[in-house]
Amino acid sequence: NDDFDESAYYQTEGDDQFVGQMQMEEYVHPNDRKGNPITEMFREGSYNALLFKVGVPIIFSIWGLSKAVTKVRGEYWGKEEGILQSYAQEMVYHDGDFEELRLCHETYRTKMRFFPGNSKQKMITAFLTYHAKKVTVSPKAISGLSYVFSLYKYTESEAAAVLVDVAESLVSKPASSGKLLFFGTRILKSKEAKAALKPIRKKLYGDKSVIDAAQKLIAESSYKATITAGGKEQTELTVGWEVLGLKKER
Repeated sequence: NDDFDESAYYQTEGDDQFVGQMQMEEYVHPNDRKGNPITEMFREGSYNALLFKVGVPIIFSIWGLSKAVTKVRGEYWGKEEGILQSYAQEMVYHDGDFEELRLCHETYRTKMRFFPGNSKQKMITAFLTYHAKKVTVSPKAISGLSYVFSLYKYTESEAAAVLVDVAESLVSKPASSGKLLFFGTRILKSKEAKAALKPIRKKLYGDKSVIDAAQKLIAESSYKATITAGGKEQTELTVGWEVLGLKKER
C-alpha cells in the first residue's frame, strides 16, 4: 500500500514499548508497599508513636471543644441570670402600678421562653427574693404582691409553696423571711394556705409568741409610716390598717 507510513508504525510501536517499560518500573510488589502510617504503627507495635500521632491531637481537640462549650454555656446562663435580675428589679420598681406590672411581666415572660427549664418558677423566685430584700412592708406592697400572684395564676396553695421555697433559700436573712411570712399571712385567705406557711415560722428565731410579736410590730410600723406619708391634713382614719391585719381600735 503506497499510503502506508512505516515511520508512524514504528513510532506507535515504540510508544507502546515505552509505556510498558514505565508500568514495569512503577510496579511494586505487595509485600514492599507502604500502607497507612497508622496501620504500619500497629503492625510494628509503635504504640508510643501512635499515641503522639493520634491520641494527642484527639485530646487537644476534645479539650478545645470542651473549652468552647463551657464558654458558650457560661454566656448562655449568664444572659439568663441577667434577664431574671432585670425582671425582678423592674417589677419592684413598678410596685403598686398594676398595669405596668402586667406589661413588664408579659415582656419578660416572652424573653424567658428561649431558655430551657421552668421559666415560671425561675421568674417568681427571682422576683420574690429581690422583693423580700428591697421592698418595705406597706398596704401598697401587699396589694402589689397579691396582684403579681394573680399574674402567675397561682392558687393559694401554690402561692404558699413558692413563698416557703424562697424563704428557705433566705434562711441566713431572717428579716427577709419574716417579711415573706407577713406578706403570705396577709395575702392568703384560706386556713389551709396559711397553715402551709408554717415551715417559714420554723426557720425564724424564737417561739410562737416571739414570732407573733415580731409580725405585729411589722404591721404597726408599716401603718405608722402610712399615716406619716398621708400628711397632717388627714381628717379621717388612714386606710390600710385592714390590709395590714390590724384592728381598728389600735
